[in-house]
Amino acid sequence: MAKDTPFKAYNLERRGLLHTIPTPPAKTTRHRMDRQVWARAISEAPSTGNAAVKGGRGKKRKSRKAGRGRPPKSAADVVRCRSQEAMCLHCGRYSDDPACGPKCYTSFRASTFLPSSSIEIRGPGETGYGAFTAPGVRISKGQWLDEYIGELLPLPSPDIPSKNPTSLYQLWIPGTAIIDASRAGNWTRFINSSC
Repeated sequence: MAKDTPFKAYNLERRGLLHTIPTPPAKTTRHRMDRQVWARAISEAPSTGNAAVKGGRGKKRKSRKAGRGRPPKSAADVVRCRSQEAMCLHCGRYSDDPACGPKCYTSFRASTFLPSSSIEIRGPGETGYGAFTAPGVRISKGQWLDEYIGELLPLPSPDIPSKNPTSLYQLWIPGTAIIDASRAGNWTRFINSSC
């Protein structure tokens, strides 16, 4: 894993020099994902089917992991949309189309967002740090700002509680995953501040 980089911030009035925000949070530009956490969540999840695998001598036997998936290999495997009704924001196809996949997610991230130099972190105020547009920067209506980045966590099951249920930096994507920016994230973790 890459070395953590701290965030730099101005004071609220944007006077003085940039100062380093104590970590956590660490600054990152990519989702973090612990494949062992995902593998454990999948192995501990209740079985959802009775898929069969071929055993020796050509007989079918029930797999111990029948109905369970494999852990994702990358963040794109987790956060891309899988709904049949949802349209890909990059290629315009429906997300169940085989031509739309992790490559669309990667291309979308590379070409769509506001440059991070357009945003400043300021604080600490009474409620902490917040994201502000840099002087002279205008954001057009409909402009994509950035993707909410953090640690990708599997959704908890009734048997396995959430890793950090009280985090104010968790974004729950129903049926998909949790993005938790409490320990590491990008500047978007400061958007919902009240400074």
